[in-house]
Amino acid sequence: MDTCPNFKSSYSYLVYTGDNDEEACALGYLFREIHSLNIKNGLNLEKYIIEELKKFGITTLTKNKKDTFYDKVKEIANGMEPGNNQLIAVSQLKIPKEEFVEHNNRFSNDIDRPKLIMKNKKSIHLDFAVFLPNKNVKLFEVKFGCVFDTKKSKGEVDSLMKIKQLLEEDGYTVADVGLVSFMANDVKQISVKTVLYDVKLFTGLQFLQVFGLGQESRRRIFSRYEENASKNKKMIYTRFTEIMTKYNS
Repeated sequence: MDTCPNFKSSYSYLVYTGDNDEEACALGYLFREIHSLNIKNGLNLEKYIIEELKKFGITTLTKNKKDTFYDKVKEIANGMEPGNNQLIAVSQLKIPKEEFVEHNNRFSNDIDRPKLIMKNKKSIHLDFAVFLPNKNVKLFEVKFGCVFDTKKSKGEVDSLMKIKQLLEEDGYTVADVGLVSFMANDVKQISVKTVLYDVKLFTGLQFLQVFGLGQESRRRIFSRYEENASKNKKMIYTRFTEIMTKYNS
C-alpha cells in the first residue's frame, strides 16, 4: 500500500485489513459515534446532579463567562448565616489566574509556603464546590466512570490541591477534597494511578450524602441515562447490522 486510506476516524484501523476501505470507514465512524455518546454521558452527569439538587431546594450556582464568578461565590458564601444547615452547591467554579498571582504576591515573604504555579492556564475549573456556614467548603471532581485517566487525574489532583490552598489562605476550612466516581458502588472499584495527597475517593452515593441525599436520588439520576439507552441501543444495533449485511453477505 503506497498511500494511507482517507479515513475520518482512527478507529477504522482497528478493522482495516488493507483491502476493505469502505467497511473499515463505516465501522470506524460507528465506533467514533459510540465514543461521542459515552463522552456526552459523562458531560450530562453534572446537569443531572444539579437538577436533582434543585428538586430538594438546594441552592445551586453555575459559572458564567466572567472571571468575577469566584468573587460572587465568595460574597454569597461569606453571607451565609452561621449555625444553620444551609449549603450552596457551585458547579464549574472558575478561579482566574490573577487570583493565584495575587496570593503569591501576598505571601511572598513566607519561604515555606508552596507557590501556586499556573503555567499556561488562564484559570482553574472545579466540577463542584460545596460551601457551608462558618466558611467551611468541600471540593470535588466528579466523573461517571470508575477509572481516572493517569494524566488527567494528576492534573485534577493538582488543581484540587491548589484550590484547597487558595481557599484556606482566604480563611476557609476545607473539610473534604474528593475525586468522585458516580458509577462506583464501593471506593475499591475506583482506579486512580496518581498520588492523591489529601484527596479522598468518593462513590456517587457518598457524594450525594454530602447534600443530605441518598440512594433514591442516585437511582433517579441513573434513570436519566436509561431513558436514552433504548434509543442508543437501537441506533448501534441497526447501524452494525447494516454494515455486517452489506460487507459480509
